[in-house]
Amino acid sequence: MQNGARMKCIEYQENISGWLDGELDLAESQELRSHIEACDECRAFYEESAKLNESIQATLFSESQAASRIAENVIADLVPTAQSFETLETLESYEESQTAPAKPPGSLYTLVWFSSLAAALMLGFFLGTQNGNSQKNELLGSRPQPDVPLGDETTQVLPVAKMSFATGDVEFWEPGSTEYLLCPADTDVPVGSKMRTGSNFKCEIETSSGAKIRMDCDTEVFFPGEDELVLERGRIWCGTESNDDCKMTVQSGNASIGLIGAVCSVQSEGEFTECLPLRGKVAVQNGKWQAEVPAGKTLAMNTGEEPRLRNSENLIMETRWLNEILIKNQNASGELEERVSQLLAVVGFSKMQYLLEQELRALGSDGVPPLIAFLNSAAQEHQNLADRNRAAMLVKDLADVEHVPQITQLLKDDSAIVRGAAAAAILRVLGVNIAATPEQWSTASASEIEAWHAKHLEWIEQNQSWFSP
Repeated sequence: MQNGARMKCIEYQENISGWLDGELDLAESQELRSHIEACDECRAFYEESAKLNESIQATLFSESQAASRIAENVIADLVPTAQSFETLETLESYEESQTAPAKPPGSLYTLVWFSSLAAALMLGFFLGTQNGNSQKNELLGSRPQPDVPLGDETTQVLPVAKMSFATGDVEFWEPGSTEYLLCPADTDVPVGSKMRTGSNFKCEIETSSGAKIRMDCDTEVFFPGEDELVLERGRIWCGTESNDDCKMTVQSGNASIGLIGAVCSVQSEGEFTECLPLRGKVAVQNGKWQAEVPAGKTLAMNTGEEPRLRNSENLIMETRWLNEILIKNQNASGELEERVSQLLAVVGFSKMQYLLEQELRALGSDGVPPLIAFLNSAAQEHQNLADRNRAAMLVKDLADVEHVPQITQLLKDDSAIVRGAAAAAILRVLGVNIAATPEQWSTASASEIEAWHAKHLEWIEQNQSWFSP
């Protein structure tokens, strides 16, 4: 798909939510419908959005909204009700035939209308107050309260999480404190505590059930109970894939986001919340509607507005803020390797090719071990040739002295380009050709490669001090 056509599809997809809500005029609706019928990608996006919209609408008319339904029934003959559209055809037919409703003349209509409306509202208010508490408990569940001192008695406040890693100073507040204090690694986080990061630091927290939470800069969270977190501001990454019992509920604004066996990024700014599942599905609800959001879709929510669903084309770029944590946290080396492999897998096929390669280069020498692991992978035969060549060029440009022993293994690669790039990297960081020039490595015979590689290994063994950290 050409870039111009792709941009047009993005514009159409942004209008689909408004179309489902009846916000487009007839001309815009017809144009959008014609495009959806001809475009597989936009038709799939429409169907996904329609399912979400249907799920939200279905919840709006659940048992807890019985008062609203009774009110509608009382005045059904007086006020036109909202329509539900299951297909593109029924929506188009409704838009073309919509006209202003007729009404009886005179003050009798007005009197009857307002009397009916008043009765419906009074009945709705009565039923709504009866069902309000049960609705809240049903949708959001009861929140456990922290143990607090009562008179001279105190009860133990059990930890619900532990701060496992930070790139710098992170502040911590717990019940009974009068101010925030610095939070060192391995600090227990009890119920009722808060944590916040400054403008330059990020951190990782692990819950008692095994969930991981990563906090971006300028982020503040509150722990009201076990497996619960309130995002008060900023951005977090949350993963619940460690075991079957691992789960987490993230509260942000009016939205409750439930994760079981999923990974999700959540951002909060004032009354605005954005939820982006990265793996698996997450359940989102706010007391008026609920929906399952799959990976690769971003759900944007603002208080007083209908939620909006959009495609997220590049999950790696949208979560690039995680790179610093993955680079500096030695326990996350496997994730960093996976992230580099994902970047390599998409860099050659994306309209953002330049930005993606710059993202890999921004990792600097920290990105070299994952690149070497990618090139040494046992699944070489399944790798894209362009990806391998690009990875080799990045190793050539980014490698440091400590990487030479690992790069030496690439000198036996089947690819002449990879062998030449590996030799060029070693020449750049050491300043010498140990056995042959990069050009000679690219054209060497099998016997020459074996002999030169043995000479490299011997040289490395004799010069181990060069590679000590």
